[in-house]
Amino acid sequence: MGRPNACDNFELIGIHVDGGLQEQLALPEEQVFPIGVSDPVVAALAEPVSIAVRAVNRARVERGERVVVLGAGPIGQCISLVARERGASVLVIDLQESRLELGRSTGAETLVWTGIVDVVDAARRWAGPSGPPVAIDATGAPAAVRAMVDMVASAGRAVQVGMSGEEVTLRLGSLTEKELDLLGVSCCNGPEFGEAVAVVERNAELLSRLVSHRFALERAPEALRFAIDNPTEVMKVVIGAS
Repeated sequence: MGRPNACDNFELIGIHVDGGLQEQLALPEEQVFPIGVSDPVVAALAEPVSIAVRAVNRARVERGERVVVLGAGPIGQCISLVARERGASVLVIDLQESRLELGRSTGAETLVWTGIVDVVDAARRWAGPSGPPVAIDATGAPAAVRAMVDMVASAGRAVQVGMSGEEVTLRLGSLTEKELDLLGVSCCNGPEFGEAVAVVERNAELLSRLVSHRFALERAPEALRFAIDNPTEVMKVVIGAS
């Protein structure tokens, strides 16, 4: 089907297969991408950027379109960047002002989440009364998913990137009456990772702002626990080999 990232047997080192946190790793040549960035911590951001590239490709974002991104974490920030590189105007929505401040510093417009009804109304005022042609959820929170479906314009593209084990209640008519394209995103394919590397090379300084904490490899367990225990303080934790 030409989408290996959606294969039933898809495996990623460090997720499905142990071994991602080590100083050296042997990989097939087609999975290795040289990158012209001096800081390896910034180079590592090619991974979240690759998911953003996949999301923007799935959304078929075009120059001049207005795109709403729900969630201003690392993935949401990367989606905003890639969409703006494609020529779109972007509105990023989040609960945390500190994350929205980062979004503004990188060129996005922002909105504080105050509830589904308020956010949907605000997004439509920003994009026009019909709503944005593209809305992308990078949270996985049920309320944000509902807002995404409610706000997006008729014949628009609603793209789900955020992961969650929670169930979401949607009004079925929102999908059929507006004839929405409801699209999911899982990782990326090979060429899209190459696109992500190029995005990082063009935006290394800007992307470096996403790294909130750095840990040495020998402190990996501490780093993982810190990220889990401090979700509001953490933007992106990077574990590096010395």
